[in-house]
Amino acid sequence: MCKKATVALGGNYSNTKDLIMQALTKLKGLSIKEFKVSSFFQTRAISPIEQNDFFNAVCIFYTDLSPSVLFHEMAMIEKSLGKVPKPKEAPRPIDLDLLFYEILG
Repeated sequence: MCKKATVALGGNYSNTKDLIMQALTKLKGLSIKEFKVSSFFQTRAISPIEQNDFFNAVCIFYTDLSPSVLFHEMAMIEKSLGKVPKPKEAPRPIDLDLLFYEILG
């Protein structure tokens, strides 16, 4: 059974756009079909910690992966691109967040 997933990508280090592009390439390498990506957009960081604006994008795709496997793969992509544990409001090189997961059929 096919599932539709929506993933947000973002970060606010100087090379975030490049990291988002790398993350998108790695996501496409999974069991993914009909991969669509939004334009990049910039948002202001809302934090008591002074930091750069965020660059963000959203992608939607179809997959046969279960939510837990997809979540695990996303965490491995983040780690491979330099994400480390951090305080909630700290700057970050890359974040991948599973926004929606819909079972179709």
